[in-house]
Amino acid sequence: MPWSEIATYLWLLVPVAIYCAVAVVVQVLKARLPVIGAISPAIHLLALGLCLRLAVVYYLPPQVGGPLDPYSVALLIFAGMVLLFQTVEALVLGYFMGRLRNRKLPIVLRKAVLMVAYFVGALIIMHGYLHLNITSLVATSAVVSFVVGMAGQDLLGSILGGIALAVERPITKDNWVVIDGQEGRVVDVTWRRTRIETRDGDFVLVPNNLVMKGTITNFTMPDRRHRLRIKVGVHYRHPPNQVKASILAAARMCPEVLDSPSPSVFVRDFGDSAIIYRLNVWIDGLSRLEHISDEVRTHIWYQFQRDGIIIPFPIVTLHRQPPPADPKQAAAERAERILPHLRAAEVFAGMPPEALHQAAMTFHTATYGEGEVLFHQGDKGSSFYIILSGRASVIVQLADGTQTRLATLGPGDCFGEMSLLLDQNRTATVRLEEDSEVIEVRRDQFKDLVEAYPEVLDYLTRLVQERSRDNRELMALFTDQSEESRPGRMRAVLERIKSVLGL
Repeated sequence: MPWSEIATYLWLLVPVAIYCAVAVVVQVLKARLPVIGAISPAIHLLALGLCLRLAVVYYLPPQVGGPLDPYSVALLIFAGMVLLFQTVEALVLGYFMGRLRNRKLPIVLRKAVLMVAYFVGALIIMHGYLHLNITSLVATSAVVSFVVGMAGQDLLGSILGGIALAVERPITKDNWVVIDGQEGRVVDVTWRRTRIETRDGDFVLVPNNLVMKGTITNFTMPDRRHRLRIKVGVHYRHPPNQVKASILAAARMCPEVLDSPSPSVFVRDFGDSAIIYRLNVWIDGLSRLEHISDEVRTHIWYQFQRDGIIIPFPIVTLHRQPPPADPKQAAAERAERILPHLRAAEVFAGMPPEALHQAAMTFHTATYGEGEVLFHQGDKGSSFYIILSGRASVIVQLADGTQTRLATLGPGDCFGEMSLLLDQNRTATVRLEEDSEVIEVRRDQFKDLVEAYPEVLDYLTRLVQERSRDNRELMALFTDQSEESRPGRMRAVLERIKSVLGL
């Protein structure tokens, strides 16, 4: 081969060097400009088209470059079109819509639109510059598509289902759904399948064609709130209004039950052995459904025990009712348990033994479950409590909204008496830390006791006055100049106690 022909082909190293330089520049810019990384394939394709066009025009001999000329033009135009499409997709759909407007178009739909645009552009270029008969090409493509579609219709259906899911967006990531009988949290949605994480922590892969054919129940849309329904049977002897009030009180004990919409109770049915009630409560999401359902039912049981409401056995049997216990004997047994705790309580320290015995005969006990609240900070105080068994926490909410635990109460501890005696709001919240039995002393019970033993008033007056040093609300009683002395304060406290008890 003559040296002139060899030199001609050596000049082809110039386009190759240009392409290598472009590749290096693109690689450097990708680290600084993320948008360059998104359109880098189009830039490489355009660089190849330019190098091929340069070689055809300047460096290849006519007998070689002539046949390649239309193809080099077609490749250059197609590369420019791909660069334009990818730039628009990266800037408009990726940056402007995604970051500035926070409206992200699904990646599946974006890629599908690009593929259609490439195919249409390629057909136009082949017809306009290469003068190919695209009719036969389209017909051939249709036949091939039909054959491929019949062979892989399930896969194709899943892909089309993925595109439909991306457009309609009936489900998105982290939605709680039921699809094809599978309940759980949506982990991701791809071209072919939807992945769900069940309550058991397992992954279930559902093909998108089944997702689109089946019924989708989305518990997260339009919002995360979900209504939880709980049925409970109650004995016929209890009035419905009493039962409804008791069930609602138990539901409001649960911190994860929403206040809005508020809980509601309905008489559902008159069963063979019970009246069936349905409690409706609203919760925030389904991830803790079982935990909240258990908590609500637990509180209902304890509330029924305190209110004397019976959940009957759904059986038909002959049952001989045991003879009722002697009320006097039951009261005496209860008084025997209560009396030691009354003697230890400071509020009863000034009462004679016969007064304590009478109080022990009349006071009743109630059982509370773990987590239940006896009263909240800021509530009106019309009773005080003595713990027989169990533990409770005293919690105070500070001005900044934070909560702190002041103390832990145990058996024998008495609390809430200052709110009863002075008709003040509760200064703290008391929550049970475990199942507990407590004595609740109501204002009317305490009034009857004081009326029977009026000498107790002197002791109560001294007790309240001694505690006034640490109670800012009590100091409001002593603002009058005539009450600055200790006798004046004693008179103020006595009058306040008499007014609260109605003496």
